[in-house]
Amino acid sequence: MKKFILISMVLICLIMIFLFSNQDATDSMNTTIKVSNVINVNSNYGLLRKGGHFLEFFILELLLLSMISLFKKIDFKYFIISLLFCLLYAVSDEVHQLFIVGRSAQIIDVGIDFCGSVIGGIIFILIYYIYNEGFNK
Repeated sequence: MKKFILISMVLICLIMIFLFSNQDATDSMNTTIKVSNVINVNSNYGLLRKGGHFLEFFILELLLLSMISLFKKIDFKYFIISLLFCLLYAVSDEVHQLFIVGRSAQIIDVGIDFCGSVIGGIIFILIYYIYNEGFNK
């Protein structure tokens, strides 16, 4: 059951990233405004949007490594594989936006997405090894 839930969460995260990128420029800005109202940040939409990129891929990396850890012991190889998957998805996400009205692809967004993945992965690895090493002694 745990495997099904984590695999579902990874798929939902991928779909959510796709759906956010599938919004035209007007809908995307309206989503940003709604989020800014919820978290009470009304001045810097650009920073909020870049933070969203970071957070989406931070969460994706955490979910990917969590899912992989159910099948394999996480080591450097799986860390790199999950990062490469996130990087490829970030690139495909930006290419996808080229076909959406009012949207464009920005290499800086791929970089921000990848940074979110790297930070998420590092945090996961630290917690994973502290938890596992602490209980294996």
